Amino acid sequence: NHAGTRLYVANMMSDNISVIDVATDSVIATLPVAYDARPFGPTKYMPMEVAVSPNDSLIMVTCSEWREVRMFNAVSNTLVDSFQVGNQPWHLQFTPDGEFCYVTNRLGNTVSAIHVPMHHVTSTIISPTALSYPHGVDVSADGRYVFVSNENVSHNYIPRYSMEYVGNVCVIDHVSGQIVKVIEVGKMPTGIAVTR
Repeated sequence: NHAGTRLYVANMMSDNISVIDVATDSVIATLPVAYDARPFGPTKYMPMEVAVSPNDSLIMVTCSEWREVRMFNAVSNTLVDSFQVGNQPWHLQFTPDGEFCYVTNRLGNTVSAIHVPMHHVTSTIISPTALSYPHGVDVSADGRYVFVSNENVSHNYIPRYSMEYVGNVCVIDHVSGQIVKVIEVGKMPTGIAVTR
């Protein structure tokens, strides 16, 4: 979390989240992502990535095999809500004000915007050519722009400045919900981070 007291780990093959106390370096809680999640045996939800709200009150986790994002209360460690998003939700990030959480839907080739106070997916950003296996996501410090890395392993995006099938970073205007720029990068870009 932003206070530096808790570390949250998505355990993909256990369908749960480990909560680690940083001061003691110990697991203090294990949160199943659903009531029927099984920590052993075949997985159902496959939690992929965790994001913590700016005020440290909420945890959001993508369930990559269930097309859902789960919201947890970070104080009580309880499930609050779930949101239907696109196919194979991957990475996610809150806006600095905590109002929205953006989610990349890797196999759906879309990005979902969840309005956190309303507990509702308010928009789905679609671009059949630019969004090609969207992977990582981060938000600028002022909350104006959302940056999404695209693996482009299916070659939906045709590069303008490269002879090879490189990936790209889509710059999304948070206000309009539109892609305002596409920046070509290297092959199969994945994680992405904005310095603050």
